[in-house]
Amino acid sequence: MELEILLMISILIPVYNTDVNKLINSLVNSAEKAAVTYQIIVLDDASDIEFKNINQDVSHLFNVSYISLSDNVGRAKIRNKLAQLASQAYLLFIDCDSKIVDEDNYIKNYIANVGKSSIISGGRVYESFTSKEYIVHHQYGRKVESKPASKRNNNPYESFHSNNFMINARDFDQIKFNESIEGYGYEDLAFAHSAKMNNFSILHIDNAVIHATLDTNQAFITKSYNAIVNLNELYKKDLISPTKLIRTYKTFKPILNILPFKNKWITYLQESLIKGKYSTFKLQMLKLLWYDGLDKG
Repeated sequence: MELEILLMISILIPVYNTDVNKLINSLVNSAEKAAVTYQIIVLDDASDIEFKNINQDVSHLFNVSYISLSDNVGRAKIRNKLAQLASQAYLLFIDCDSKIVDEDNYIKNYIANVGKSSIISGGRVYESFTSKEYIVHHQYGRKVESKPASKRNNNPYESFHSNNFMINARDFDQIKFNESIEGYGYEDLAFAHSAKMNNFSILHIDNAVIHATLDTNQAFITKSYNAIVNLNELYKKDLISPTKLIRTYKTFKPILNILPFKNKWITYLQESLIKGKYSTFKLQMLKLLWYDGLDKG
């Protein structure tokens, strides 16, 4: 009986303006090779009609459902809706802009780790090259987000990303994603914080997917600012644990208090990054200055 429960998975994919046909086919193949009982649910968050037309064909595949929402509900609500639609014992969330690295073993790797932790996180990687127009997102992803499981497990909650993870459906019902979070950023760490407060463990494994869609430098800077706004609000409400950025800010706050020409520094750093002159220090400094302004606002 226990084995039967372990082999039942709902694969849940929130979609917005992305062609998911290749991803769905990879997941079907991976699930079939793992010999699991599975369903795949694709929930479209009010995409443009061209993407709806492209993606609705996946519903013709065995055990795949495609559902389209009439209104955009956002990153947190759509994941909670997917969980409500799921019928299997385990939920595997994967973002629509993912590519499976190891199709033969992707589902098998998750199955092999069931029972070791409440939440199992597979990780993300980035492809090796991109153009200058997308270099900031690409380099940030490769240098900051793409870490092996051995490093992510050193700080499992802060290292959590919601793009590729599995959780028991009963456990998910107790924490869920915080639907008060609007816009872009930190809904995954708020989820991890909730997991921590409920004594749910997170195990990181090396089962990464490729984060295939990159934002332009301008779009990435805009999203990064929105994320800092969310971080500031979540921390004030005790809905998130102190991140590395917050800890760094507290350390250097006395220096930032006397730093002259802050707005000019912000303008310089933004313009430099948008032009593709990336460095992790520049981006982190820009985030600190943004957070400093919000903290005093």
